[in-house]
Amino acid sequence: MEHATLAGNHDLTIDEKGRLLIPAEFRRALESNTDGSNFFLVIGIDSRIWIYPERVYKALVAQRQQDLMPSYDRLDFEDIYFGMASPVECDKQGRVLIPEKMLRRTNTSREVTVRGAGSYLKIWNRADWEARQDALLEKQRAEYAANAGLTGLPDVGVVRPSG
Repeated sequence: MEHATLAGNHDLTIDEKGRLLIPAEFRRALESNTDGSNFFLVIGIDSRIWIYPERVYKALVAQRQQDLMPSYDRLDFEDIYFGMASPVECDKQGRVLIPEKMLRRTNTSREVTVRGAGSYLKIWNRADWEARQDALLEKQRAEYAANAGLTGLPDVGVVRPSG
């Protein structure tokens, strides 16, 4: 079963009731028969809120191997990805309610950017996403310059990333 590919980003505001509009572009990309019409919210490994279309999430869960005696790491994973996950319905306006606990645990502000991540969406604090994009572009420019043999030349406008 092939699922929608979610790409792009949108600057949005989480309202005072904790509702976030799923942009129409993303909703149009989703097919209710393959992706579902609702979502699961998960705290991702990067401590951001990830929004999975319900059928994508359920398909990923179904692929997991069940262990009779899971490791402590596996139990920790299950506590986070299942115990803290929230199934949410999309209202008629295309909004989902993000639990206040999840906003607090992820330090998510009201001014956010929702970006596509292939099969799911990620919620970034808007300022953090802007900084991330700048860092990625700067790294890309530095790598292109290095590959072109332009390192060490004065005034090429390239800053090499540390690390």
